[in-house]
Amino acid sequence: YIFWQKDKGFLSALCWATAISLKIFPAIILLLLLVNGVYRIFGWTIALALVCSALPIVGIGAPTVLEYYQEILPRLFAGETNDPYTILYQSPRVFIDQLLVYDGHLNNTPLIHLPGLANFLYLAFQWCILALLVQLIHQKRLSDILAFGATILAGLLLSGYGSNYSML
Repeated sequence: YIFWQKDKGFLSALCWATAISLKIFPAIILLLLLVNGVYRIFGWTIALALVCSALPIVGIGAPTVLEYYQEILPRLFAGETNDPYTILYQSPRVFIDQLLVYDGHLNNTPLIHLPGLANFLYLAFQWCILALLVQLIHQKRLSDILAFGATILAGLLLSGYGSNYSML
């Protein structure tokens, strides 16, 4: 953020790309850059994030990295690799799923089994957070530092993982 404020575009892009490569939720910074019309830094951040994400190929080889991006990462995003009903995550996704999605092993006492409604409610929650964030940034209702903070907060709220929620 400081590099961005001091017009050090490449350095800010490098820092944001590194953060995005290490933990995906900072990718919401790209929305802040897009809404503010900072397209050059936006492009650099994406390019550098792709480079950072490809660096493991050097150490462990392309087949393993490709398997991670094609097989494991999509399952992580879908919540398949962890207990998607655990109260430890305390996220809106877990709350909605605990109420509306039956699972014979992990969630056998939901209020009602309506997985379609659960998906709709979570999608609506995500869109509300994003719409509010875009409106706040676009209408310049917040200073740059508050817009940055609101963007990070939105990223944390949109994440379904407990490690992010503990940072709130």
